[in-house]
Amino acid sequence: MDNIEVPTLVGSKKHKELSLDVYSESITVVKNDNAFPMHDKEQVLVVCPDNGTTMQVEDKKYANISLGEIVEKYHENTEIEQLSSIISDEKIAHISKKAKQYDAIVVGTLNVLPGSKQFTLVDELSKTAKKIIVIAMRSPYDIAYLPNVAAYLNTYEFTYPALKVAAGAIFGKWNVSGKLPVNVG
Repeated sequence: MDNIEVPTLVGSKKHKELSLDVYSESITVVKNDNAFPMHDKEQVLVVCPDNGTTMQVEDKKYANISLGEIVEKYHENTEIEQLSSIISDEKIAHISKKAKQYDAIVVGTLNVLPGSKQFTLVDELSKTAKKIIVIAMRSPYDIAYLPNVAAYLNTYEFTYPALKVAAGAIFGKWNVSGKLPVNVG
C-alpha cells in the first residue's frame, strides 16, 4: 500500500455536484402542510444546535457547519438562534417570545425525546401559531414527539451537503425524493 493515488474526481466540482444530487435522493420529507416552499418576503428564525453536539462516531470535520448559516445563503430575511448542548428554560422562553416576530421558524433537531429541552422548545414554539419546519439532523424518529409541526424533513446527518439540500428544499431550490420506509407493523 505504498503510493495510493486518490482519483482526481474526488473533491472536484463534478464530485461535489454529484454528492448534492445523491443527497437530493436521500433527504426525506415526512410532512409538509403547505409550509414550504417558502417565499422571499417571509421572515425566518432558524433555531439550531451549536457545533459541540457531535457524537464520537460522527466526523468532527462537520462540527463547524451551522444550519442557520446555510439557510442564510438561501434566504436573506433570516435570523439565527444558536443553542448550546444545555438548553435552559430561560433560553426557551426567550426564543418563544422572539418567534412571534417571524413568519416561520426552522428548527434543527438532534434526537428529540419526551421531556427533553428540544421537545419543550418545539412544543413552546408550536404554541406561537407560527409555521414550524423541523429538519431532523440525526434521528428520523423525532417526528414521533413533534406532531404539531407544519413540516418535517429528515437529513439523517448534519453534513454540509445534507443540510444544503434540505435548506434548499424548503426554499424551492432543490427537489428531494427520499422515501419513507415501508410500514412493517
